[in-house]
Amino acid sequence: PFARRPKLRDEQVRGKVPEEWRPALAESERLTRRAFVVDPLVDLWIFSAVDPQQPWVARVVNGRLHVYGLNPFAALEHGQYDRAFVFFDAAIHRGGDSVIRDSVPSGLLWYHGLCAAHNTNSLSSSK
Repeated sequence: PFARRPKLRDEQVRGKVPEEWRPALAESERLTRRAFVVDPLVDLWIFSAVDPQQPWVARVVNGRLHVYGLNPFAALEHGQYDRAFVFFDAAIHRGGDSVIRDSVPSGLLWYHGLCAAHNTNSLSSSK
């Protein structure tokens, strides 16, 4: 559905998906979950075909512009799991080494684990 409606991703993030697009979005989410059940290390490059990511991330925090050298989602979509892992790992341990796991969003933990699994898989297959 994201290829047919480019602004759908933004509408989804804002929680304002038009009623007529909700079934297509639900089906897309169901098929994405199914892909990970079939192959937990499914390659994410397909996402970049319909939702090209920028290689840089910029955010405004407290009125100041912060530019990050890596968009972790662009790295994921290009198979650069080691680079994305560094970003997600730093985000999880932002407050130091004593992380309260319940305070970390589940999506962040999922991407962190996905990157770690891909790194482990590539390391073991290269031996």
